[in-house]
Amino acid sequence: MLTQPNRPQLVFAALALVGLYSTTAHGADYNWDGSSSAKFTHANNWTPAVVPGDMDTAIFRLGAVPPYLVWLFEGLFVPANHTVHRMIVGTNTATFWGGVLTVDATGDSENAGLIIGQTASDVAVVNIASQGLSTLRATLGSAAGSSGTLNVNSGTFKATATPFLNYGLIVGLNGTGAINVSGGNVLVASDTALGLNSGSIGSVSVSGAGSSWSNPVYGLWVGVSGGGTLSITSDGDVTSGPGIVGYSPGATGAVTVSGTGSSWTSSSELRVGSAGSGTMDIELGGQVSNTNGYIGSAVNSFGEVNISGNNSTWTNSGFLLVGAGGSSFLNVSNGGDVSNGSGTVGSINGAMAKVTIDGAGSTWVNNIELIIGSDAAGSNGRLDVTNGGAVTSPVGYVGFGATAVGLVNVVGIGSTWTDSGALYIGNYGDGTLNITAGGRVTVNASGYIGREGGSMGEVNVDGAGSILTTSSDLWAGFGGNGTLSITGGADVSSPDDGRIGHVEGSIGEVTVDGSGSTWTIGDNLSIGNNDGNGTLYITNGGQINSGYGTIAQQSVATGEVTVDGIGSTWTITNTLTVGVFGNGTLNVTAGGNVASSVGYIGYYSDSTGEVTVDGLGSTWTTGGDLYVGYGGDGTLTVTNGALVDPANVIVGALGTIRGDGKILSNVQNSGLVSPGTSPGALQIYGDYTQNLAGELLIELASASSYDQLLVTNVATLLGTLTVNLIDGFTPGVGQSFTILTADDVDGTFDIEMLPSLPNLEFDVIYNATSVVLAVSSALPGDYNADGAVDAADYVVWRKSVGAATLNNRDPNGMGPVGEADYNFWRARFGNTIGSGAGGMASARNAVPEPCTLILALAGLGFWKRLRVNHRHET
Repeated sequence: MLTQPNRPQLVFAALALVGLYSTTAHGADYNWDGSSSAKFTHANNWTPAVVPGDMDTAIFRLGAVPPYLVWLFEGLFVPANHTVHRMIVGTNTATFWGGVLTVDATGDSENAGLIIGQTASDVAVVNIASQGLSTLRATLGSAAGSSGTLNVNSGTFKATATPFLNYGLIVGLNGTGAINVSGGNVLVASDTALGLNSGSIGSVSVSGAGSSWSNPVYGLWVGVSGGGTLSITSDGDVTSGPGIVGYSPGATGAVTVSGTGSSWTSSSELRVGSAGSGTMDIELGGQVSNTNGYIGSAVNSFGEVNISGNNSTWTNSGFLLVGAGGSSFLNVSNGGDVSNGSGTVGSINGAMAKVTIDGAGSTWVNNIELIIGSDAAGSNGRLDVTNGGAVTSPVGYVGFGATAVGLVNVVGIGSTWTDSGALYIGNYGDGTLNITAGGRVTVNASGYIGREGGSMGEVNVDGAGSILTTSSDLWAGFGGNGTLSITGGADVSSPDDGRIGHVEGSIGEVTVDGSGSTWTIGDNLSIGNNDGNGTLYITNGGQINSGYGTIAQQSVATGEVTVDGIGSTWTITNTLTVGVFGNGTLNVTAGGNVASSVGYIGYYSDSTGEVTVDGLGSTWTTGGDLYVGYGGDGTLTVTNGALVDPANVIVGALGTIRGDGKILSNVQNSGLVSPGTSPGALQIYGDYTQNLAGELLIELASASSYDQLLVTNVATLLGTLTVNLIDGFTPGVGQSFTILTADDVDGTFDIEMLPSLPNLEFDVIYNATSVVLAVSSALPGDYNADGAVDAADYVVWRKSVGAATLNNRDPNGMGPVGEADYNFWRARFGNTIGSGAGGMASARNAVPEPCTLILALAGLGFWKRLRVNHRHET
């Protein structure tokens, strides 16, 4: 913990009570009245004419000829050492030359010792051209409106108060104070405050080779409640204990470390924007080092650190915290470098923190871990790596805590984030990683997008040359919600597994979109990996290559994959399984392509797998067999000119094939084959073998629209044929439907499940190269299928078979075909459904005598037409 800068004066009273502090009686006040270039030790240069001693106060305010050159010599240019208790420099310039002047303020309060600029009207300047000026405590710009300046031009200035006496050096107590160290000279102080109280201004400049400020143990406070400035340039050097820039609310602090060899070394922590506003610029080779670093470490604070130029460095041997509250910024550019143990961006409620690593050679090295968006509620962290900047870390978190928000952008060719361990995008909170315009992120372990329950992770990899690489698994939705988008020709690779939606309750989504956009997985790509929910889109020419593919791995998992568009491909070296234990779906559409060695749809019991291959150019190719319903429910739909090209398709007991596309292989059916999409023709370029457990389902929508199974080779038939009528279609007598064609038809269906309609019969006719479904009347001779053999049936016979016979055969109209049909009608005249095919109906339905029949037909006009037709034929 840092010591409060404004320690209560009660400390001194308490120390006096225990005998540790006493007030020393002062001697007299002596005013310098000497001319310029006068000796300090000559009495006639003082009013009264006595040289002030170690109990006295020397005052440089009056005098005839300011500025003053005060000699510290004995004899002729022999440096002399002299001591006073207190010294005040007012409105004038005093230059001390020669020996060492000591201001011994032991026992006095902090506003004692050396005071440069005491009253409101003072404009005081002290130049040290001597061997040194030493004091226990020094104050520059004491009163509001006063101005005090100390120039260490030669020798050493020391202000070395012990800690319990508070600050040894105050530059700007209530007024304006300034110290300039140059020419290789030295400033030594204990606790130092620049701009102590509100309204004060304090500045220190350390410039030039060998020029230094040593504040070795205690704090260096740049802007305590007022304004403070520290400038280290041209090989200047500052060492201190803790460094605080912008301490209190309302305070402002600014530090500049500029030039090769210019440095600020803190043996403790460094805070830029503690509770006030603080900035630090490290440029042109400047260097700053400390233990722990903070930028913006309290609510409503403001902190900004800019590191620019080759060899400009900020080294934190401990952690670096950007955004412990308020608004905080770290900018590394043009080859600048920052390093630390753990790095955290955004850690306190409501913190707004941003880090930018910009330009070739600009680096941020994290030696333990990097957290963007820590574990505090509402913390906001952002990291931009641009224009060739580089970030390294052993492990990375973006959105670490449950309510944290983290954002990382890696933009531009040469911009990199290299993580030697795992990378978590959305660990417990919300995390986003954007890799664009040629940026690159390398993870030398696993990558997690949406790691824990309730988290949300998002990774976008966009543009040619943009790359995300892991050396192990890549998970989208491990325990939370995770999305991965690969677009615009970007590339992602993971040599082990790729997993989308892992544990129960997780949701993962991956999109690979656009020509040249690729995701390469060395082993298994699992969508709905364990018990999670996963979705994968491969669109507009995107490509995925994986060793294996599994969709819906476990019983409560759901997985869905869409491969859509010309050039969109999923190439699987080994097996693709759709529905392992859970519910899996694969859609290959609009010219998309899937290739695997073997395929399974519905693998284990209780699993469900559905695959749709739709549209011209859409394909699923397997080098080996494709199993539809291997152990669970599996459905393969091939439609609109799409094709499936395996070695063999094996349809299991719970498997279904349907559609009007093409299957370029042999099909073994122990499940269900349903051609068409209500209705249509399914083409099999190979053998079709239907086993005893198999079923062929045919739907009839009209006389010209019905399902067909078209087989180029041998069709071997067993099992069941099921025929259904759809769309309200009722077929008529004499209609026929060629439901199967093949080069050779072997066998017949064991079970024929045919439609049941009043007065109609369906017959399955097995030909050498086809199977035909024919429709006839359920009652022989009932040609109009009204359930009764009567005169109206003669009309039907006369217009169909009879007409052809009368026009083209014998003059009696009784050719072999026509005669048989006619005899069917004549022999069964009067029969009805239910009376038996050959039985006689009741007396009123008995077959009439020939004369009676002739009269009846004549009455109906049949005889006239018969005679006319007969004359026409003759």
